[in-house]
Amino acid sequence: MDKPPFPDLERYVHERIQAGSRSIYAEILAQMERQVISQVLKFTGGKQLQAARILGVTRGRLRKKIRSLEITIERFVVIGEKKK
Repeated sequence: MDKPPFPDLERYVHERIQAGSRSIYAEILAQMERQVISQVLKFTGGKQLQAARILGVTRGRLRKKIRSLEITIERFVVIGEKKK
């Protein structure tokens, strides 16, 4: 059997079920998107067009995701903090 791509996923799902979550799927998707997008942005040095090409999405779609996931691009990528 292949190694699971997200080894902590089983534990995370179990914890969310125990916590009474009713939106585990949405929670996991948001976390996965945040991780993948932030890692690709780090790889591209914050260049959104290059990141969009790597991700296989349009730049506009990437920008919407960056905003909705509260990813801030500065000299480095910051997750979860909005600029004021």
